[in-house]
Amino acid sequence: MLIAQWLIEPSQWIAALIKTITPKKPAVPPTSPGLFTPATEASITGKRLNVPTQPAPPQPVAPSPAEVAEKAAVEQRIATLQQELATKTATDARLKELQTQIAQALAEKAKMEQELTLLRQQLTNQTRLAPVALRPASVVQPQTPSPTIRIVPPDMATKVGLPRLTTFPNVITGILKDTSANLLPGILVTVRDKDDIPVRALKTNKLGQFAASTPLPNGTYTIDIEDPRGQFLFDRIQITLAGDIAPAVEVTAKNQKQVAREKLAAEIFGQPKI
Repeated sequence: MLIAQWLIEPSQWIAALIKTITPKKPAVPPTSPGLFTPATEASITGKRLNVPTQPAPPQPVAPSPAEVAEKAAVEQRIATLQQELATKTATDARLKELQTQIAQALAEKAKMEQELTLLRQQLTNQTRLAPVALRPASVVQPQTPSPTIRIVPPDMATKVGLPRLTTFPNVITGILKDTSANLLPGILVTVRDKDDIPVRALKTNKLGQFAASTPLPNGTYTIDIEDPRGQFLFDRIQITLAGDIAPAVEVTAKNQKQVAREKLAAEIFGQPKI
């Protein structure tokens, strides 16, 4: 039969014979999806390679309104703290400057108090001179004018160097000059009451002027003038205050001839100094 078929249809017979000789491929059972990952690149050996894929770049995320508000609040707080720090630094610098000025003022005050105490001690311990005749300075006496003491009328104050006269009663003011009409700064002026107790300690300024800062009670006072350098001598002045504006006093220092003449007169005639 086979021979007859081969003779009749040789091509079909050869195809059937090849089917019987070719081995069948084993059946592959189905696999669940995702169990194997297909390889993106083939290897030379024919084995599958698991090549990791590059992760996608992260996408920028827009901040939420709450985050924006929180960031603005933090920036505002930082700016406020910086401003407070700058203000505090300036305040501390000003405080240090004021403390330095206060310390300097206290030191100057202590120095002035020390000088005043020393001056009082010197005036208390010094030997008192012989009593001298005192001439009231609050009353103008043209018939017996003093050679070294002169009352200054208000209209003559500017000419003698006293442009500012006090408007308060019982305030003692004056100006000191030498015999050449030069102003005498740094001269000590002491005002004493009727019991010879110092009630005011003054010092002439650069223009030779002296003035009490507060008024005195009514009464009679004496004014002692002393040059710390010992170059000039002055007459002692007596003044009576009665609640009115006291006139200014212009005092001229004595020259050496006047001092010698007064000393000789006192030795010969026993008369007090003028």
